Formats: sequence, structure tokens, C-alpha cells
Amino acid sequence: MKKIIAWLKESHRLSHIGCGFIIGILSDDNYCAALAGFGVASALELKDKLHGSNGTGLIGR
Repeated sequence: MKKIIAWLKESHRLSHIGCGFIIGILSDDNYCAALAGFGVASALELKDKLHGSNGTGLIGR
């Protein structure tokens, strides 16, 4: 559990998940909420990776 919490604290991942959650709440059904939440969180992770984050993104290392 400590590894998961440490991983979430890296590179603003909690805020990315939070943004995805906010977008998901505004959706009209569960499928749209899950898809939008995952899409927003993934896009923010990709943005960090492409703009020279600390290299711990989900896409490559």
C-alpha cells in the first residue's frame, strides 16, 4: 500500500485523478464517466511526460 501511495504522489498524479473525477461527475452515465475520467487522467500524464517531467510517467521510462 505504501508503494501505491508513493506512486500516486509522484508527478501530480493525485491532481490528475482528481481532474478526471471532476469531469466524470459531470457525465451523464457510468460508461461516459469512466471513459472521460480515464481520458483526462491519461492526457495529463502524457502532458507531463512530453514536457519533461521527472520521467516517472505511465508511458515509458
